[in-house]
Amino acid sequence: MSSSTNAVKRESIHLSMTDFCMTAVCMALTCIATMLIQIPIPLGYAHLGDSVILITAYLFGPVVGALAGGIGSGVGSTDTSDKDNNAAHCLLYFSE
Repeated sequence: MSSSTNAVKRESIHLSMTDFCMTAVCMALTCIATMLIQIPIPLGYAHLGDSVILITAYLFGPVVGALAGGIGSGVGSTDTSDKDNNAAHCLLYFSE
């Protein structure tokens, strides 16, 4: 067997300019929805940012939804009182 048959093929993610701009808009909407309405619950807070993430992923696909959710929620949670979990929060939403 040659080494080229055992090589793992890597697929890169290509975003068009429209997808790139929609990702930026959806990041901003997620950030605003996360910061604007916060309902305190025992484990932190509930917010409308999750609904924006789900709508974004449904309309524009999983890559745009993951980027908007990870970065938008991460930036939106920087203004909350839970300063210790911002990096974990960003990674959690990016993994959705």
